[in-house]
Amino acid sequence: MDLTGQFLIAAPSMQDPRFQETLIYMIEHGKDGATGIVVNRPIGMTLQSLFTQYSFPRKVEEMPVFWGGPVAPHQGIFLHPDEKLWMRSMRSGPGVVTTVSVDIFDDILKGTGPSNFLCAVGYAGWAVGQLEDELGREDWLVAPFNKEILFEMPYQMKYDAALAELGIDVNQFKSMEGIVGHA
Repeated sequence: MDLTGQFLIAAPSMQDPRFQETLIYMIEHGKDGATGIVVNRPIGMTLQSLFTQYSFPRKVEEMPVFWGGPVAPHQGIFLHPDEKLWMRSMRSGPGVVTTVSVDIFDDILKGTGPSNFLCAVGYAGWAVGQLEDELGREDWLVAPFNKEILFEMPYQMKYDAALAELGIDVNQFKSMEGIVGHA
């Protein structure tokens, strides 16, 4: 099952504190492993505070930067709609592109970047078979992609909204800790 372009929702039984209550957008899943970006865990900095030497357009200067995961923590990654491609852009789902090149950053500074985007540092990575093992242990739920959740919703609401897409009430879900993953 290819999970590219879908969401992973951390189950209450998630043991790794780095991933508890996270929502991950899967940018790649295949025979070589899997890669995703945590989209609801800000690092406490905005684009402007992270890059003080630059002057950003007002609409993006206060956008939070997210912790995308523990792999390559100094790598900037942009998720954005597929309205335009940059030098190192890769389609990563229905209408979504992942870009890791500096040319997107230059266009954002000029106000000619994507209409909407999410900036993260680092990513979550799984070796061959690792994600499948975690899914088998019920560490994760899989939810369908929703563009509004990824790009428009405040990060504080994304986890709950992805659960709601599956018809799950977040309060009931969280009370299942110790039950989910151990059935």
